[in-house]
Amino acid sequence: MKFKKNILTIMVMQFVSSILCSPVFAVYPGTFDFKNELAYVVDRQKSRNDILFHVDFKNKIKKTIRKSKKFRGLSINKGRTLLMFIDMADIVFYDIEKEKEIYTVPIRSGSKITWDSSGNKISYYDSSSHMIMEVDINNREIIKIPFSGMMFQTKWDEEISSFLYQIMDKYPNDDVSNLDAKIMRNVDGKLEEYKGVKTLTMSPDGKYYFEGKEYLEMGNIVYFYKTDGNKLVAEFESSTSLDNVNEMWGVDTVRFLSQGGVFDFKSGKFISNTDFFWRSNDFIPLQGDELINTNPRRDVAADWNNYVLMWNTDTKIFEVEDINTGKIIKTYKKFW
Repeated sequence: MKFKKNILTIMVMQFVSSILCSPVFAVYPGTFDFKNELAYVVDRQKSRNDILFHVDFKNKIKKTIRKSKKFRGLSINKGRTLLMFIDMADIVFYDIEKEKEIYTVPIRSGSKITWDSSGNKISYYDSSSHMIMEVDINNREIIKIPFSGMMFQTKWDEEISSFLYQIMDKYPNDDVSNLDAKIMRNVDGKLEEYKGVKTLTMSPDGKYYFEGKEYLEMGNIVYFYKTDGNKLVAEFESSTSLDNVNEMWGVDTVRFLSQGGVFDFKSGKFISNTDFFWRSNDFIPLQGDELINTNPRRDVAADWNNYVLMWNTDTKIFEVEDINTGKIIKTYKKFW
């Protein structure tokens, strides 16, 4: 009976997360500038249309970038020179300084958007065509790389000047693990195995990593490890598919964007107030309205430097979370 209840809870949580974490609210680093109090946010109107705003919280100024029925995948390069977003059937590149669109690429769907270190290339997964797309913005070149299976992570490797992909070709019969997935790289338009790293779910300093498993009977589990001796720190059930994880690393912490939650490796616990989409193994499943109302915070934008901008649906204010502590350190009133 408990087994069936857990499966039902997973299904319910996945349904809820698919609504609250729709692509419109997908959060990528760069869309928030904590130091200068600036952000690019998508505001969904009562008419169900979206408006992409550039918001200056300090001076209470907002600029409309574009209106659409549906935006996805806002993302900014590390030099904060280019904004990228998906508008229905187009992926649009917007020059932040010149305040104009400079390049458009047709697209049906897009996820796992990753910038290179120069800020002139991106990689993303087009699920409609089962293609990895590597786009050179300066040269207006697109490399389409076909593959089948599941993509867990994408990273840019500066040493070899290449995007890396952690990919599993087929599902095993019992469970799926991202550590079973091979690390691949693009070589002349084809994916070839790269053995320079163990996993793309490792912290930049190499001290920690997490492993996601999807069990047919148990659902999704995430294991957190120290790389020194592969020591297990903790394990948690996840309500969202592990191939959709978009994370940001802090000092001894990792923040899962959109899914929510700051995990602290020293304490072995989630320390954030935004862990709505996670529950530990001894968690008693909530039901109905309790489940939906567990956490009012929604990730809106993220800074490359360890800050996440959230919208609190209860208080109707913006809150800034420091992913190193999991604490709210600043708030903004909505001025429009």
